Amino acid sequence: MFRIRMTILFCLATAAAHLLLFAAHDVQGQAVNSDSDSHINNMAIEGEEEQPHEQQQQLLQEEQQQLLQEEQQQREMVEYTRHRELDQLRQRRKEAEEAATKVDTFKNKKVKIELYYMPQCPGCRQLITSSFSEAFHTPGFSDMADVTFVSYGNAHHTKTTTNGKRIFDNVLEACALHYIGIHGDDNGGGGDAGSDATDTTTTTDTTDSTNNLLSRHKNNQHQDTQFRYIECIDQFPRSRYSRKAHQVDIDCAKALGLTNTAISSIEECAASERGHELAHRMVKQADSITPRINYYPWTLVNNVHDEDIEKGVWASLFHLVCNVYIGSERSEHCIADDDDDSGDIHEEDDIMDQL
Repeated sequence: MFRIRMTILFCLATAAAHLLLFAAHDVQGQAVNSDSDSHINNMAIEGEEEQPHEQQQQLLQEEQQQLLQEEQQQREMVEYTRHRELDQLRQRRKEAEEAATKVDTFKNKKVKIELYYMPQCPGCRQLITSSFSEAFHTPGFSDMADVTFVSYGNAHHTKTTTNGKRIFDNVLEACALHYIGIHGDDNGGGGDAGSDATDTTTTTDTTDSTNNLLSRHKNNQHQDTQFRYIECIDQFPRSRYSRKAHQVDIDCAKALGLTNTAISSIEECAASERGHELAHRMVKQADSITPRINYYPWTLVNNVHDEDIEKGVWASLFHLVCNVYIGSERSEHCIADDDDDSGDIHEEDDIMDQL
């Protein structure tokens, strides 16, 4: 009986030991599996981290490549623009040179330019703000050129009074040009805008247009100021000028720095018989030239007008005058006939500075 019990206990102990052994192996297996799963998970996480990094690197490379392409395109555009501008400048010079061959030259005499225009007409505005603006803003131009501005109304008259007297629509501008032509922007000591008393430009110069009716109210040294006045008017919107031309004319007179006294003198001139005489003088001057004016703007260079001269004026008034003028006051900005290459270099430098 005792042996049977001992045998049973031994069997139970052995079974318990096996159970413990199996349990230990199971725990170890789970730990190994856990470590393996953890390793796999870590590898997956690292892979996920590496993938966004690679994508970022690729995106960065693509952005850098795009920037390089844009820079190359910009360089090509600058180069194209530079060559185009140089070609245009050379063409303008060529047209100005061709026009100069049609004009008589007079040694040590200014080139006579006459501009017949209507205030704010599209073509007039384009010419004034381009070729004429370039010329007047280039040092030395006025030392070579004598420019007369003739403002011509949209019609011979805009209305008639009860007594049949003609009323011109450019009276105030005519008075302002007359006043500025005599006094400049120094306000003339409050002189009369309609008076010719201070003008001493009476001339028998054969280069004047036939029966030039405007020579009495123009002092050449003030033509730059006259141009500034005209250019100012053309910078206003056309819609405003059509509604308030009188106010625009006054605003531009103020922009020149004229005092209230000077402006009052101009307004008094415009309201007087003298003002209408000045406006009428411009109309008669425009009607007297040959060939007759067919459109505006209309230009004469030393009393000559033809298609080639007109092309030269539009291309570059400054270069046209440079090619016609013969004298000691030639602007240093003119390009000498034997200095074409250096002229192109200077022009190229100017273009590159602008770009």
